[in-house]
Amino acid sequence: MDKEVKIIISADNGEWNRAELDAIRLKGLNPVIVEKNGKEIVYKTKEEKPQIVMMNLFMADIDALEVMQTISNDNSINKPIFIVTS
Repeated sequence: MDKEVKIIISADNGEWNRAELDAIRLKGLNPVIVEKNGKEIVYKTKEEKPQIVMMNLFMADIDALEVMQTISNDNSINKPIFIVTS
């Protein structure tokens, strides 16, 4: 069995519908939706250990650049691939 590929996606409620998430699952990804909040993304990255984090550049609390820096500086977190949108 292939290793599960987990992706954290920052999104507002209702921004991603069921069909879109099902399409992602069909590609072999396990999506985890997290609110658009940088601190929450850091927390969920530590908790969920995703291979990919997709987030907006500008978010509440801290922006994507600070999220990437925080995660990169924390040796206890596996380093995911970051996708940043604006």
